[in-house]
Amino acid sequence: MLMDIARRVLSAGALLLVPVVSVEAQQPDSLPRPTMRAHFRTGEIRIDGRLDEADWSRAEPASDFTQSRPNPGATATQSTEARVVYDRDALYIGVRLNDTRPDSIARQMARRDFTDIYSDWIRIGIDSYFDRRTSFIFAVSPRGVQRDEFRYNDSENDELWDAVWASATSVDSAGWTAEVRIPLSQLRFSVGDRGVTKWGIQFGRVLARRQETSLWSPMPPQQPGVVSRYGDLVGLDSLTPPKRLEVLPYVSSQVSREPGDAANPYYDKSATSARIGADVRYGLPAGLTLTATVSPDFGQVEVDPAVVNLSAFEVFFPERRPFFLEGVDIFRFGKSVTFNDNNPSNFFYTRRIGRAPRRTLDGLGAAYSDVPVQSDIIAAAKVSGKTNGGLSLGVLGAVTREERGRYALPDGTRRSAIVEPRTEFLVNRLRQDFRQGNTVVGGVVTGVRRELEDPALAPLFVRDAVVSGADFEHRWGNRTWALSGFLAGSRVSGDARAMTGLQRSAIRAYQRPMPAASSSTARARR
Repeated sequence: MLMDIARRVLSAGALLLVPVVSVEAQQPDSLPRPTMRAHFRTGEIRIDGRLDEADWSRAEPASDFTQSRPNPGATATQSTEARVVYDRDALYIGVRLNDTRPDSIARQMARRDFTDIYSDWIRIGIDSYFDRRTSFIFAVSPRGVQRDEFRYNDSENDELWDAVWASATSVDSAGWTAEVRIPLSQLRFSVGDRGVTKWGIQFGRVLARRQETSLWSPMPPQQPGVVSRYGDLVGLDSLTPPKRLEVLPYVSSQVSREPGDAANPYYDKSATSARIGADVRYGLPAGLTLTATVSPDFGQVEVDPAVVNLSAFEVFFPERRPFFLEGVDIFRFGKSVTFNDNNPSNFFYTRRIGRAPRRTLDGLGAAYSDVPVQSDIIAAAKVSGKTNGGLSLGVLGAVTREERGRYALPDGTRRSAIVEPRTEFLVNRLRQDFRQGNTVVGGVVTGVRRELEDPALAPLFVRDAVVSGADFEHRWGNRTWALSGFLAGSRVSGDARAMTGLQRSAIRAYQRPMPAASSSTARARR
């Protein structure tokens, strides 16, 4: 069969030379980097918001916080002391936040991860990879409100990341206290031949009434980087990777009651359904993690907001499903280092996995129909993490089942049709750090394959789609300057009618129709 390769369009990201800060600014490495020592736990620690156990008094305090705003470099107006204790299962952090006006401590109540509140905070950032680029951040307010997020690429953050950790707070006449327990299973780290030498750590205090933020490790606003400015946490010699095995089986049921048409053969005023599945998370050697799910249930995930889309472009919703959030930073590709990158290229959109069926039953003469609201994921697995050698690895595979819609003709005949074919997804991502993370080179390959044995599906869906690319980022001058770029290409194949529909779709950004013969079964883009 004659294959007409369409006109190739350059879609590579342009090489960007971007000044991050003025070259006259003080360089980051000339600033002092504080160090604190962790204490190995010898007795029981109860997370109750009171640092009255003996281990807390034995731990070395981190103090001398400096303001990052409103007066960068000035001494914090209120004193703070933080201590770190650990054992083979968890990291314990105790912070004493003194306050000369305890009656003015801001402590508005809110749900977890809610940011728009008037409250004091203590934030704890942990760079357990010790790559000066990634950090797990935990925050707690005087009311005990928790927030967590994941920071990557030194200064970018993912607020959708959620961890399982415990905290307690107490307020007294001299200030307030925060006590935190972070299971090691929630962190990513590896142990080399010499064990764990050090981690990066940062403490940040928010004093709401003064609009003041103070940090343990100084971070002047004119300096580039965030995680790269963390202080050092030493004394972790007794740390060993936990046996991170989590198995979470589930059984769920659903009952739906709603008014409907009694003549509809598919209407059930009390529709019920049930499903069973399991989630598995296992820590592999070298700092990698295996995450797998069988027949996942994402019923607990926050529902997407209603959107009325009157444009010709697709609506992109944020990913909130826990399985797909694990190691999400590793799979990112195509983002350039610029001052303003509000519309980065999106090469991997996980919401397409398990999406709503796209074929409608219009045109089949159906009087009534019953179509699934989503494509069920049969199983999915992912390996992600970062090794001691600076290699970031991400491999994801998923399979969604064939979905069928039922419909009834006016004469009462009942039939069914495939509304979404069985689909296989695969993503491979590699990224290698050099020069302590100041130079990063990576590559990506993604693939989608659909089973289109039903001839009616061929004009509606492309059969195969592959995207491959390479990217890099290079920083120099103590991270004052950056050069980044990427080159990527895609190839899709399938029925000629599907190819024609693909190039004419408003959401594909092909800009203009590409010349193609009626027998063309493939399209390529670069």
